[in-house]
Amino acid sequence: MTEIPRTIYDSTKMDETVSQPLFHPVAAPERLGEVDLLRGWALLGILLVNMNYFAWPVFTLIHHRKWTSPADVWAEILIGLFAQGKFYTLFSFLFGFGFSIFLIKGERAGRGVTWLFARRLLVLLGIGAVHAFFVWSGDILMTYALIGFLLLLFRRASPRTLLIWALVLTLLPTLFMTAGYVAISTDKQMAKAARQDGAASEAQSRAVIEESMRAMSHGSFAEITRVRSTELLLLYRMIAFFGPNILGMFLLGLWAGKVGLLHRVNENLGFMRRLNLIGLMVGLPLSAVAVWSMHAASMMVPSGIGVIGALAGAIGNPALCAFYASFWVLLYQDPRWQLRLLPMTRMGRMALTNYLLQSLICTTIFYSTGFGLFGHYGPALTLPLVFVIYFAEMRLSVWWLERYQFGPAEWLWRTLTYGQVQPMKTFTGAVSEDVNGTREN
Repeated sequence: MTEIPRTIYDSTKMDETVSQPLFHPVAAPERLGEVDLLRGWALLGILLVNMNYFAWPVFTLIHHRKWTSPADVWAEILIGLFAQGKFYTLFSFLFGFGFSIFLIKGERAGRGVTWLFARRLLVLLGIGAVHAFFVWSGDILMTYALIGFLLLLFRRASPRTLLIWALVLTLLPTLFMTAGYVAISTDKQMAKAARQDGAASEAQSRAVIEESMRAMSHGSFAEITRVRSTELLLLYRMIAFFGPNILGMFLLGLWAGKVGLLHRVNENLGFMRRLNLIGLMVGLPLSAVAVWSMHAASMMVPSGIGVIGALAGAIGNPALCAFYASFWVLLYQDPRWQLRLLPMTRMGRMALTNYLLQSLICTTIFYSTGFGLFGHYGPALTLPLVFVIYFAEMRLSVWWLERYQFGPAEWLWRTLTYGQVQPMKTFTGAVSEDVNGTREN
């Protein structure tokens, strides 16, 4: 069985990397490059999954689209197998890890960070709201900000407690689905009511899909905004299903920060190698089961296939996420690979900017306010576009961070959080951290 690191990060024995005065820039060699690298990698997976929902109504998430082209079918299967559910999970983990650093730096400075973190979340909520209502309804920032407030309840929890809660929350949606399936399987009246509710929900979401197709393809900006608002309201009705998983990964990231998992990688290499192997062996087959279930079952009414798929995804997605994370962390320990991976690391330093930029680029390509290609191309043809955008953002990130300390969105986030204009121009020997950062200005 994989041994779990248990050493709680003692604030009296912290690395110098986190003993800097609170909210001052830290020197470049003191950054946790592994965390930047993981965020840079996660941006690729996020775009792989989101591209289909930029090009088609977001409610194809619920009503699986029956592609006629075998190339589209296989492209969607591969995206589902290797990306769907794995990368927002990784971002959630990193968000919780960033909170742990926020706590550590506050303790070292002898200051509480509760109100500052709450203000940080409120600013993120505002940025997410602008993104969700005026750019793309598939926004995740508002969800992170809202669920992020619950992290404050766990700020003094022990690593053991955090692990237990993370496991429970990750499995909670599947337990609810299982209970619903058992109930409708044994009660005819409940089964009838569930079918009626499912049919009503399906009719409602299909109407939204039709309206989305019309507005995004030919509508004005005002019409598109109205449809986005409708989509958001319906999507947030599903928060009870995906919210616990996000909070669970937040807590897992907080656990990783408290035990120093990424601060002292050399001490945890054995754990990382075992995590890498187990993550692949468990994650890949279970992700395959989850993809099969998604194509075979309706999400509107609990079913046996749906329960199996939900359970497979609840375990398989974090497992494959762990494989990805441990793979890149282990690779980063080789100085030669650190240099080769520098562009991806730079991209991760301005992850918030790049996430928002992906939405701006893709909605410009697909919506009627731009090139109007919405609803025309399946995943086989949009897949190459993912890599074009990703590598363009990577080059832009390298260019930008040679001149400036933050990405534009990161600068705005900090400026509004701290109530004072942050220095933007880069200067020799000092840098600052970005979204979910391990360092804080």
